[in-house]
Amino acid sequence: MFFILTSSFAFGQQTFDAFCNDFVAGYTKLHLPQLELSYTNGLEHIGTAADVQKQLAFLKKLRLIYQPSKQVSSANRKT
Repeated sequence: MFFILTSSFAFGQQTFDAFCNDFVAGYTKLHLPQLELSYTNGLEHIGTAADVQKQLAFLKKLRLIYQPSKQVSSANRKT
């Protein structure tokens, strides 16, 4: 029982670490502006429709890869 819990924790940590690495790498590639405290400035920096589509595609990809019921092999995570 201890071995099962330990190995599932290790797998969970590896999955979380992989998620963090993928998120940071993908988020950085989006070249998003820094968070604005002003609502108006934030709206002005949304970007083009193509930029928003790239952001949506990135977030959907992460959801598909890391959703517990839809695990995908690490080979499919590469961008």
